[in-house]
Amino acid sequence: MINLAEYLDDEWDTLKEETKREMVKSIRSSKHRLVSFCDNILDLSKFRKGQKKLDIVRGNVDSFLDKFSMDCRCHHILDRISIKRADDLHNIVFFDEIEILAVVKSFVDNALKYGKDTPITIELKNQGKNGIKVSVSDKGQGIPVKELKKIFDPFEESSRTKTGAGGRGLSLAVCTEIIKAHNGKIWAENNKDGGATFSFVIPLAA
Repeated sequence: MINLAEYLDDEWDTLKEETKREMVKSIRSSKHRLVSFCDNILDLSKFRKGQKKLDIVRGNVDSFLDKFSMDCRCHHILDRISIKRADDLHNIVFFDEIEILAVVKSFVDNALKYGKDTPITIELKNQGKNGIKVSVSDKGQGIPVKELKKIFDPFEESSRTKTGAGGRGLSLAVCTEIIKAHNGKIWAENNKDGGATFSFVIPLAA
């Protein structure tokens, strides 16, 4: 960001308009990654210190899905995502809607980055007395088996994500803390037909 800004400042009069626009777009993109990175560090620190408090209350799954779909429309990614909801899905659960929405968004962001432009499927199922299971699947390159657990640790990245996409191995660590705070479970697995699935289960009761 600094290098691009300095170069723009120094060479503004000599650069073509198209080049200027591309460089400004790069700065904006870097800003979003930097903000996300800082937010993740702060959230992880608060969780580790016991300072992050969740607002776990009675919530409606249909309302949650409506808000998620609206966010996808705003980011023009809804056409790549299909949502499968079990007919007998429990509609009322106790959860922090904002934080669980952040977990689903993080899963979807990973699928968008590393799924090689393949379709993304979000599936919600009942887990009996254990609660509700939410899964996000892609058809990309999957994750090396030995890395399936490590990627949820802070600053650990799968070798599939070590690209220029901007991952820093923090978002999944924050997701883990959010699900733990719900007394839930989080994990990843490879699909038999290719790609990976990230899942979590949250209990029905508070």
